[in-house]
Amino acid sequence: VGEVFWFADPEHRGLLYISPAFEEIWGFPVKDLFNNPELWAESLHHDDRKRVENAVRDRKKRHTEVEYRIIRPDGSVRWIHDHAFPVTDQDGKVYRLVGTSRDITAQKNAELDLAERAKELKCVYRALELTASDTLSVAEVCRKIAELLSISLVYSEGVTARIVIDGAEHRSHAWSPPISSLIRPVIMGDGTNKGYVEIGYSANHPVIPGGTGMFLHEEQALIDAIAQH
Repeated sequence: VGEVFWFADPEHRGLLYISPAFEEIWGFPVKDLFNNPELWAESLHHDDRKRVENAVRDRKKRHTEVEYRIIRPDGSVRWIHDHAFPVTDQDGKVYRLVGTSRDITAQKNAELDLAERAKELKCVYRALELTASDTLSVAEVCRKIAELLSISLVYSEGVTARIVIDGAEHRSHAWSPPISSLIRPVIMGDGTNKGYVEIGYSANHPVIPGGTGMFLHEEQALIDAIAQH
């Protein structure tokens, strides 16, 4: 189920066969792909599209391998490892392109999880250093932490953050109103609400597996920790 086998005509770029596992991974019927071959290209994550296009162009010349993300109709993301190679006749002319597309989402999510935890620990450690500083003002600490938060999420593009304390707003450098955000209150030991921490995306990103909407559960825990300190 986790691997698709396919072959195509190299001259007209026509897909001749693709195994049923495609439907499980891509999330739409094989017949739809034959009716509209552009659906495959449209499913590519925009950050990976150029790299995949380069690999597709090279398929007639050599074996190619490329990893990329697709966005399924339900908005979820899958990671694909694609391996393709040309098949030649007795005269050395390429007459088929053959390949496999394997779902490596679980592997990539594990790698992502490890990298994200390392990033979160670094962020929390640096935030603790800043809050313990005797030389920085509250405004400087908040501004630096907001900047730190803006580079702490799994998708770095379009991240924006701010901290509001006692009505004073401290923004990350590239602040703009987010279209989706996490907001956590800053509560003092006596229960007083001093303000809030907000982080979000100013641009759309795919739904993240293992998270809530655009945010990993670990990212939500990170914002909780920052707000508490």
